[in-house]
Amino acid sequence: MRIRPDRGGGCIVALVLGAASMSASGVERERRYELHEHGYPRMTVPQGWLDEVRQRGPQAPPTIIFRPLDGDAFVVLVTPIWSPGPNLPLPGRGALRERVERGLERVRPRAVEKEIWIWEFAGTSGAGLYFSATDHAPKPGEFTYLPQGMLPLDEPVVTFTTLSSAGKNALPKHTLGMLKTAVRMSK
Repeated sequence: MRIRPDRGGGCIVALVLGAASMSASGVERERRYELHEHGYPRMTVPQGWLDEVRQRGPQAPPTIIFRPLDGDAFVVLVTPIWSPGPNLPLPGRGALRERVERGLERVRPRAVEKEIWIWEFAGTSGAGLYFSATDHAPKPGEFTYLPQGMLPLDEPVVTFTTLSSAGKNALPKHTLGMLKTAVRMSK
């Protein structure tokens, strides 16, 4: 598995969001998402993105779902994962890489690409990893592009998936920018 650093995003990150996904001014807003006793992640969300938090139960990690204000051009899923117990540490850098590689191996059989890179990017709280694959036969109503990865925020670690049908190498510039700003805040 090869890892390449993101050197500013211009070459390896394609803008896949249409004009409907951002306001005319391009203004972003800071958002915080409550994690009960785990503090909250704070990130800068592009204006014009709707966000919704879904949680299966009070102790389960929530998933933050981002969508465009209009249409269904993309869905971004961000799930903070914390340690399941007081004596169980969160995965370190090597374990994060292994988890991203396992995610890649699960999608590889359906991918158009023969070679899929794992990219590294620098976030405010640490280095994240992601890959991007293209589904060779999406069913009607399914998305074509799947960028997916992980980013440490101390505790929690954040997993993210972007689903899109517009643009090659579909990790939207705005999604990566939002994740780069993510930090964990304590109560």
